[in-house]
Order: sequence, then structure tokens, then C-alpha cells
Amino acid sequence: MTGEERMRAAEAAVPVSMLRELLDYDPETGGLTWRPRHEGHFAGAKNPAGHAAAFNSTFAGRPAGCFNTHTGYQQVSIFDRLFRSHRVAYALAHGCWPGRQIDHKNGVRTDNRLANLRVVDNATNGRNKAKFSSNSSGFTGVSWNKKSQKWQAHVTIDGKQEYLGLFESLSEAAANVRIVREVTGYDDDHGRENPTPDAVLEVNRSALAAKRARKAESTAA
Repeated sequence: MTGEERMRAAEAAVPVSMLRELLDYDPETGGLTWRPRHEGHFAGAKNPAGHAAAFNSTFAGRPAGCFNTHTGYQQVSIFDRLFRSHRVAYALAHGCWPGRQIDHKNGVRTDNRLANLRVVDNATNGRNKAKFSSNSSGFTGVSWNKKSQKWQAHVTIDGKQEYLGLFESLSEAAANVRIVREVTGYDDDHGRENPTPDAVLEVNRSALAAKRARKAESTAA
């Protein structure tokens, strides 16, 4: 069983109705918070009431999940199984688990605001990625060919790497890659720099500030 198949099997075992008993989701900030639990959530324990009281005093109303340094995503543990927070967020917002992959539109993997999440297939997700850290040309899809002493260009289309040729200048190679991307539906931001920690923090701060501003306006009205 592949990692994606295991993920889908884990999701199938937790209905969205149960998610909604356990978690709240704020679509404006992307945050998940734990809801209070009752004795029924600890039916297998020796002291369900005590477990519920302990959980609520420690976790209820507080942020749920943590950052996975390996994947770069937020994750949350539900019934001793780890789920990616953006997939949980989507399920809570739409009432069903996403049938395919979830793409973060702006490339910030911790930005789980609903407006930043979209369901895509693997090919579409691959057309909205940051530049690989190993890239030395400064432009995704272009590399230096030592043998020919020219710039080599390629584009991935439907999972296959398509060779575009050799070029004398980096700008010419990059221009050819850009043209093919436009025709084949790549996102404009594909090949962008990976967001820095400060940029990620700024996204989160901006989302929270915008929510507070809307709340203040609503209260004033």
C-alpha cells in the first residue's frame, strides 16, 4: 500500500461528522482548534468522565496540530493517527474528504485558509511548485549542459519530461520554457522561490489581522 493509499484509508475510517465533533476550523485564518469532548469519546477508558475532564482542561479551545519539519505541512493526531491539517480543514469546510490532492495556491504549506486550498490532480499540482533548492540556473526547467557548453531547457508535461533543446543564452532557454508553460497551463508562480520562515509568519499574521479588523468593523456596526 502506498503512502497516499494509507492516507485515504485513514481518512475513510474517520467520518466528517466525527471530525466536526472533535475540531473547529476557521476558514479565514486556516486554524484548527480542539472542541470539548464528552464521556462518549472515551468509552473504552476505565474512567471516561475523568478522561473527558482532563482533555477539556488541557486542550479544549486551543490550537490543534503541530508542524512536521520533514514534510513542511501542519498535521493533527486523531485517534492516534496523523492527518494533514489542510485535508482536515477541507473536509470540515466542505463536508467530505477531498478525493484528490490539495494544492496550496500560494505555495505556503502552512497557510490553510480556505481561499488558499484547492483540489487538484497530480499533474495540476506539479504545475504549481517552488524552485528546487538544487537549481543553479535561477530558472526552473533550465540547466547548464557541460558537454555542449549551452543552456538546456525542459518542461514536464503529464508526468513526462519534454526536452526543448539547447540554447546559447540563459534568457533564451528560459523564454522557451515560459512559452511552453503558458500553453500547457502552468501557474504563473511555478518555479518561485520557497517561502522563507519570515514570509510564512507574515502570511499567518496578515490572516489574523484581517480577521480581527473584520470583527472590529462588525462590532462597530
